[in-house]
Amino acid sequence: MYNLPEITQSADKLKKLVRKEQDAQIQRRYHMLLLLKTGEAESRSGAARHLGVHRNTIASWLELYEDGGLEGLREIGEPGPDPGQKSIPSGVMDQLKERLSKPEGPKQLQGDPALAGRRA
Repeated sequence: MYNLPEITQSADKLKKLVRKEQDAQIQRRYHMLLLLKTGEAESRSGAARHLGVHRNTIASWLELYEDGGLEGLREIGEPGPDPGQKSIPSGVMDQLKERLSKPEGPKQLQGDPALAGRRA
């Protein structure tokens, strides 16, 4: 089971941070801490359900908190995959690039059996 970090701020301080914060993303992160501190949420999944996010998002936020405290929670990264991350293997990507570099026109389609019998 995942161990939750110790939340060192008081519930009162966290309530004030939640109320005062203008950035909705950061406010939800502070709210997560408040939920865990007060016991309103007892797990990552419980906090995730309450805040409408995935439990892995809660895990990421908790990691930011463990590494940098409240300031760490204020770090908002760019959405999407890390630069250079590829979901298609490089060999397949090379083949795809090569195939897309060759223009295909109607002449190549004339001999296509799937198009036989069709008229424009």
